[in-house]
Amino acid sequence: MQDDEHHHHDVEFDRATRRSILLALGIASVGSVATSAAAAPRLLPGMRLAPTPGIDLINDKPAHALPKPLVATANDILGPFWRAGAPFNTSLVPKGANGRKVAVSGTVRDTDGKPVEGVILDFWNADDAGKYDLENPFQTLMPNEYRYRGLVKSDANGKYSVETIVPGKYRIPPQLPGFESFDGLLRPSHIHLMTSHNGTVPLITQIYFTGDPEIARDPWASKSKSIVGLDKAGDALAARFDIVLLRMG
Repeated sequence: MQDDEHHHHDVEFDRATRRSILLALGIASVGSVATSAAAAPRLLPGMRLAPTPGIDLINDKPAHALPKPLVATANDILGPFWRAGAPFNTSLVPKGANGRKVAVSGTVRDTDGKPVEGVILDFWNADDAGKYDLENPFQTLMPNEYRYRGLVKSDANGKYSVETIVPGKYRIPPQLPGFESFDGLLRPSHIHLMTSHNGTVPLITQIYFTGDPEIARDPWASKSKSIVGLDKAGDALAARFDIVLLRMG
């Protein structure tokens, strides 16, 4: 019996001694820096109180979280079919056009995640049969001959929206300068996009569509992350394409 009482006193003594040591070290409450620091008679050099009492700074991941920069949207080839002078227009689809209409929309942000206002987004794409408004890449067009080309501008919240169609696929023409090694390659369906804005680095890219079997065989699309799904939106389709631009300097 005496041995049990002696053991009990030893345990209580050990606990009291341990608590005194932990208090001196500022770690009386295991796992909670905030509680231990508040209970300690003084803070040791380098110790700081947690911003909110009771937060476990070791195990609470949000307490450690720092904002991470967004990855800028990757560039793609310009291609030979871009032309300057496209009009501002929220719809690129001419009257009576064939094809499935698609509303492409999204938000333009910088790499800090802040919306960018006033970015000019220049879109162009082929028609439902995979043909551009150009008969060949060297042809000159008058502005009134432009089809499936247009500009839109991001608003104060970085939002944009444009209507076009899901473009048809086409084969790269033979002996196209710079593309000779890809003669006859069937390109996946894609929409071209180029940005212009005083405060951001220009972006030249292409938007592809999920599930297109040509993507895997295409030397550009197969490396792209600009692949979007097509969702039903009434009688039309909808695609979301968010853009991240690099700030100048």
